[in-house]
Amino acid sequence: MYVRMDIDKIFGLFDQSSDTPLTNSETETLFDLKNTPVFWLGMFKKIITSSNSLYFQLNTILPQNVDVQGITSSMIYTRSWEFISKVDISKSTHLDAIKMYSNNTFIKCFDLAISYWEGLEEYEKCAHLKKIQDKSREFANKA
Repeated sequence: MYVRMDIDKIFGLFDQSSDTPLTNSETETLFDLKNTPVFWLGMFKKIITSSNSLYFQLNTILPQNVDVQGITSSMIYTRSWEFISKVDISKSTHLDAIKMYSNNTFIKCFDLAISYWEGLEEYEKCAHLKKIQDKSREFANKA
């Protein structure tokens, strides 16, 4: 049986504007989801699409002589890599998760990540990202 998850509700658990603590049920659900490709792909996308927010937050607290853009990029792409590196396109459950996310915004996240890692000459990471991006494009074109 396939149960459709409400991705917005899941990632809404990370909304920093909420002061309400998580219930035990929400905490258990969150820990179960942390070990799924849906979560990894969602976090990859959320981290990269939230990069401007992090930049502005850091820019207000760090001294002016600090490379805020460089720090932000390093944090964003290193953390997003921790999630996307777990995705394996040879597994059907991972492909199903990629299919669920496949849209222009998701594909653009890969462009940004690939560009960052190319600049650091981390070509193995670029190859991994490109494989997932290609699958995502394939799914997006079929939709």
